[in-house]
Amino acid sequence: INKNQLSIVVEVGKNFTATCHLLEGCAYTSDDIEWRLGNLSIAKQSYHRINETAVSVTINISSDMSDWLKCTAPKESLSYKPRSIYGILLRAGYPPLKPKNLSCIAVQEDKDISPNLNCSWDPGSLELGTVLTHKADCKQHLARFCIVNLETFPIHMVLKVWVEVKNALGSERSELQNDSSYFAKPNPPLNVQVQVKFPTSLVVTWKHPIDRTILKLSYAIRYRKAASDVWIEVRCVEHDIFK
Repeated sequence: INKNQLSIVVEVGKNFTATCHLLEGCAYTSDDIEWRLGNLSIAKQSYHRINETAVSVTINISSDMSDWLKCTAPKESLSYKPRSIYGILLRAGYPPLKPKNLSCIAVQEDKDISPNLNCSWDPGSLELGTVLTHKADCKQHLARFCIVNLETFPIHMVLKVWVEVKNALGSERSELQNDSSYFAKPNPPLNVQVQVKFPTSLVVTWKHPIDRTILKLSYAIRYRKAASDVWIEVRCVEHDIFK
């Protein structure tokens, strides 16, 4: 085998065509060229004679194919000549699947939102590599999650995050774009208290878990009767009186 042989990835289900060229002055002709896949000879019907010194072959790539595609030029009458063999190693594969269910979250730490953006996704079964990028690169083979440090969580800004899957046969990309508050997860409300003020009314109070200049929050109260399995939700703002 020639030392300069190559290895390439070819897509399953697609046709692959290779061409064998004989050097000028070679004692062989295109009639002497034989194509082999591994140790098996390829049927002549797959050949295409280009000229006196070149013959191509076209094969369909199957999922179990991983072998040398070799061009040989043997000739009994020229047995004193060294046998010419050139080839390329074929590795069957699939293009990457588009990542699905991309989600990212940054949790509250103490009085601020953490600069660490935790992202996860479903890469599918054929992914060969993943890169998640937003001010930082995170490269993990066959990854399903990545933590990107933003140094400081961006407040009141539009944040764009994407995950890109790449391999030798192509790339696919999914992305999220929203206000930064969409990605922030604050702590639960603090000091929640319920007081009876009237026979049919309750007063519910709580404390904002994070400074309002950092994150504006909305609230909801759920309640149900003791003997019921049905919950009723009431959207409200801080210090609403619940009736």
